[in-house]
Amino acid sequence: MHLKVTDNDNLRISKKKSFVRTFVKLLPWEITHIGLIPIYFSKHPQSNIGLYLANGLILIFIIYFIIKKGKIAIHDVLSNTRVVLKV
Repeated sequence: MHLKVTDNDNLRISKKKSFVRTFVKLLPWEITHIGLIPIYFSKHPQSNIGLYLANGLILIFIIYFIIKKGKIAIHDVLSNTRVVLKV
């Protein structure tokens, strides 16, 4: 797709920014995994706060992306990065 991730000065991102960006992006999925542990080991499984939290975060991510018209995502805002066309 000829895209690259840069900082706000069009420079290569640091390892710290890369970690923050990836951490925020994957946070809902990891919360889901943690929330599934009690369900897996329960004789009477039921939804828990972890699953509701993960789904809420995903919904917030999607709504934010729609509000910003696809220009920037939450993980880019929190890591001070942006996605640009590779030239």
